[in-house]
Amino acid sequence: LNSVGSSNSFSWSTAGTYNYLFAKYDGPNQGSVVWYVGNLTSFTIPTQWNGYGLSGWTLFGPGGAGAPDGGTTVMLLGAALGALGVVRRYLRS
Repeated sequence: LNSVGSSNSFSWSTAGTYNYLFAKYDGPNQGSVVWYVGNLTSFTIPTQWNGYGLSGWTLFGPGGAGAPDGGTTVMLLGAALGALGVVRRYLRS
């Protein structure tokens, strides 16, 4: 979570700083909207959506560390299967 606000127009220094913008609109049938803003440096949020007023917004930045790459996963799987084979041979004898 990088930023929260109630203004409907904002800008940031470089494209790619934020990935998504989440806007909340209140009313009896309240709702929310998400926009991808990863390649933008500024954005104006509509103050009305389906007749309901903007009550707040949040910007989300790039995610944290991802899953390990395929090589690490294969290595760990191979080590686990090898260990199971050794344990199986030990238990059979």
